[in-house]
Amino acid sequence: MAVYSTPEPFLQVTVESHVYTRDAEEIGVVKEIRGRALKIRAGLFRQFWVRADAVAAAVPDISVVLVASKDQLENYKVKEPPAAA
Repeated sequence: MAVYSTPEPFLQVTVESHVYTRDAEEIGVVKEIRGRALKIRAGLFRQFWVRADAVAAAVPDISVVLVASKDQLENYKVKEPPAAA
């Protein structure tokens, strides 16, 4: 019997995908993926990093939905991860 598994949502995240909170509010666009974090550009001068476990669902090249509402987003933010070696 074949066993199928769903990939971790974070592994489906792609750069330039639109990012939404769990309550469907668009907050920005994925600008970079590094290690277990993604960088979101939220407006012209605002950007921040969130942990991989913040991703509830993702459709490559289209959208990312976070597990948090906009009010809860601070709980998932992280400092910039180290550059890949």
